[in-house]
Amino acid sequence: MLQRSSKMAVPRTSVPHLCEFFSRKSSTGFTDPRWLIKASFVPGEPTQQMCDPLRTRKQFVRERTSHQQRIQKTQRLLTRRAAQWLRDHN
Repeated sequence: MLQRSSKMAVPRTSVPHLCEFFSRKSSTGFTDPRWLIKASFVPGEPTQQMCDPLRTRKQFVRERTSHQQRIQKTQRLLTRRAAQWLRDHN
C-alpha cells in the first residue's frame, strides 16, 4: 500500500505519455503499448456485501426479460404463420 509523504515528489504524467514512453515500434509501423495501465478500485467489505445481492437481482431481471422477449417473439411468429395459413386456405 502506498503511503503519503510530503518529502516524496510524484511526477505527474498522462496515460498517452506513458504509452508512448513504454511502447515499441511494430512491423506495421504503429506503436504497441507494452504496459496496460488500469486503475482498480476495490470497495470495502460492507459495500461488497450490499452489491452482491443487487448484482444477483440484476442478473435475474436480465434472464426474466430474455425469457419474456423469447415468448413474445414466438407469439408474433405463430400469429403471422396462423394468419398466412388462414389466407392460403380461405
